[in-house]
Amino acid sequence: MGILPGQMSSAYGLARRGLDAFRGNEPPTEEFEMPLWGSVMIASTLFVFILMDFMIEYTFQQTYSYSCHDPDAKLDRKGVVEPELLLVKEQPITSSFKSTIKHLRARAGKGSYLRGVAMYLVKNYVLGLQLSFLSIFLPKILALPIATILCAPFDLAWTHIVISDPSPLPWYKRMPEIASIKKVMPATIICALAREAVYFLPGYLAISFSLFESEPSKMSPQELTTMGMQTASVIILASILAFLVLIPASVTLVRVQASLLAENEESIVPFDRTFGGRVSEDGVLGLLDAWRTFDWNSRVRLVKTYIKAAAMEMTLVMFFSIVLVSQVLMETLFTLTFKDSTLLPTTYLQIATFYFLKGFLILDEIRLNFSFVSQGVGLKNEIDTIKKQSVDFVVKLSSIHSLYFSSLDSNHNNIS
Repeated sequence: MGILPGQMSSAYGLARRGLDAFRGNEPPTEEFEMPLWGSVMIASTLFVFILMDFMIEYTFQQTYSYSCHDPDAKLDRKGVVEPELLLVKEQPITSSFKSTIKHLRARAGKGSYLRGVAMYLVKNYVLGLQLSFLSIFLPKILALPIATILCAPFDLAWTHIVISDPSPLPWYKRMPEIASIKKVMPATIICALAREAVYFLPGYLAISFSLFESEPSKMSPQELTTMGMQTASVIILASILAFLVLIPASVTLVRVQASLLAENEESIVPFDRTFGGRVSEDGVLGLLDAWRTFDWNSRVRLVKTYIKAAAMEMTLVMFFSIVLVSQVLMETLFTLTFKDSTLLPTTYLQIATFYFLKGFLILDEIRLNFSFVSQGVGLKNEIDTIKKQSVDFVVKLSSIHSLYFSSLDSNHNNIS
């Protein structure tokens, strides 16, 4: 159950409407047939982007962030410690990505960054199936939390795989017992409702502002300013809910799950399994105790982990936006140069700017809404849309330049 930054896709999606004012809403005036070499090049780029983004999101936002939930995790030193070393305050293993990577690789080998990925894919696949089934007769606001709760056994098993030493057992033999599933249900329900609140409340606010129905290209400057302030308020609300509601609920769930780790399984990052003596007689950590035992240093460290992961993902999106822009720009200009040779260097710069804005938003949306089942059709439609809109953009710019040069020639003839 990953959280930031992927939970705010609905708020970030509002930014796409700002591009409407730049490109206009007119339908494309010319069809563009993408050549085969261009399709292969763009598809390969998108495949590499999705693969790298998944690895960053899974490794740093999911796997490594789960290690930050153990506040007592210190660097493991074998043997007798010299007395003078006890005067040195030891840093937690998860104080930095470097120390976390070093520790996990020492315990789990070179493949530690993809630990539990099989269970993770199974968990998300099952979640998608349940969500598709429940959405038939339930609204999504109810279907998503119910599907999340029903996936509690898979989520519990995945957490135990991530926080424990490597095991020779396959993922399907790591499924928890019914007794453990019952104990984790209250924390799972709270986390599912918290996640729904982060989605629903900002979305409801956006609907009340009519942000999804507004057309920026037809607005006055004052209306655009108002829309910008309304969009900012939606994003701020989503951020506040994420930090004050979703993160505590998610931390509580993970720590309750960790308290149910079997005694015969060794944790990959050492932590106090009694959580300061707060574990009850039935072997489970209480909800309030799970959050109270998560000290401020650990909270700050966890937030820093999410910020670093978000920065890495944003950098990846920007890099591949530039790559995709270069590829599509080269392909389009290569084709259109034979049709119109009057394009000025400023026109090429405007086209590149358009491609970067559109490509960045599309890649970011692909990243936030990536789905193994349904993304294929949506991705093709997005690529077709950007190609048609870009050709229309080039044609309009060419017409403007042609009129501009015609007016210059006319003025020159009149002066003569």
